[in-house]
This record gives sequence, C-alpha cells and structure tokens, in this order.
Amino acid sequence: MLCVRSISTLTFNLSTTGGYNTGVGRSALEQNTSGFANTANGYQALYGNLNAGNNTANGYQALYANTSGSANTANGANALSANITGAGNTANGCTALYTNSTGAYNTANGYASLYRNSTGSQNTADGAYALYAYNNGFNNIGLGYEAGVSLLSGSNNIFIGNIGGYYDNGIIRLGTQGTQTNTFIAGIYGTAVSGSSVQVDSAGRLGVAPSSQRFKQDIQDMGDASDALL
Repeated sequence: MLCVRSISTLTFNLSTTGGYNTGVGRSALEQNTSGFANTANGYQALYGNLNAGNNTANGYQALYANTSGSANTANGANALSANITGAGNTANGCTALYTNSTGAYNTANGYASLYRNSTGSQNTADGAYALYAYNNGFNNIGLGYEAGVSLLSGSNNIFIGNIGGYYDNGIIRLGTQGTQTNTFIAGIYGTAVSGSSVQVDSAGRLGVAPSSQRFKQDIQDMGDASDALL
C-alpha cells in the first residue's frame, strides 16, 4: 500500500516499494523510494529520505537530508535537518540537533539545543542552546538555558545551570559560581559515613586534601606507645 506523500502538485512520486508513508507539504518525502511508515509535515520535511523508516518530521526542512536513519523524531523548523544516517534521535525545537549527521540516540529539547553535534551519541540537552557547541563524544547531559554551551568535545559530563568547560571529560558542574550563593542538599546532615574530609576551593570544586605522607620519611606505627595518652 502506497500512501499519498505530498499535497503539492509539483512533488514527484519516486516511491517504488515503500509504504505507509504520509507527506503533507510541498516536496515532503519527495525522494523516498523504499522507506516505510514515515510521517512528514512541512515544506521539504524528510525531503531526501530514501529507505529509512519510522521517522516523524514536523516543520520546515525537518529531517531534510535524512537518507537511511530510522526512528527519528524532529519537531520544529530545521530540526535534525542535516541528519543522514543517525537513528533514534529526538529533536524538539527550531534547529535542535541541526548539524547532526550520524549521531544516534540523542535527545534535544529547546531552540538550537545540541545544534552543532555531528557524530556524538547518547547525549541529552534540555533548554535553549543547551550543549550548543558540542560536536562529538557521548553520554553528556545539559539541563537549563545554555547548559554546557561551552563544551566542544568530551564525554560523561553533567551540566545543570552551568555553561561547562571547552574540553570537560567526566565532570559534574552544578550551578554557577557567584550566581548561586548557598547550597542545600537533603539526606546528608546526620548521616554517618566513613571516608576523607571534603574540602572546597575558591572555584567551588569539591575534593579531599592530599596526604602529606609523600613528604615524610621513616614513618612507623606507634604501636603501644600511645597507650598512656589514650
């Protein structure tokens, strides 16, 4: 069963074996040949799709360049516009995941979120310009307006209300120094744990003080010598 792919009288039907597709808008799904179960709404939405299936594109040139990437959802003008083979991506917002070509399983919610991502996968950006400049890597999270906007490459980072660093890798950044002036975290006070004392530097970085043992010599256990003191 071949469904109507576009309401435009200027759209050519190239579909040969594809079916269950819906195209509404001039040149929507125009190049499709064998792709199944795609939905395109808007001018040139899913324009270049050839054989990919289960894609949904709503908006001007949404998923425009997609050829074989499947199971993508793009809502907004130019959302996932450059995607070619990337699969399982979700872009909600104008130009969200705009440059993505082969990256997979990314989620971008907000205007220009994950805008420059090309090959990075498994990233989540929620907020306008979140992870905007990021290009490659995986498993980064940016929550909030411009969260992680400075990150160019790196993996396994979490940015909440923080623009991040250019090449952060495995970093958690919460809030912005000088903007947030107090921190409240439930579940810590009154909870006994063993370990090292935590210290904070002027940048708000948490850590433990390094041991001075490396500067000393002939360190020995006191044994029973401290009994009198105890």
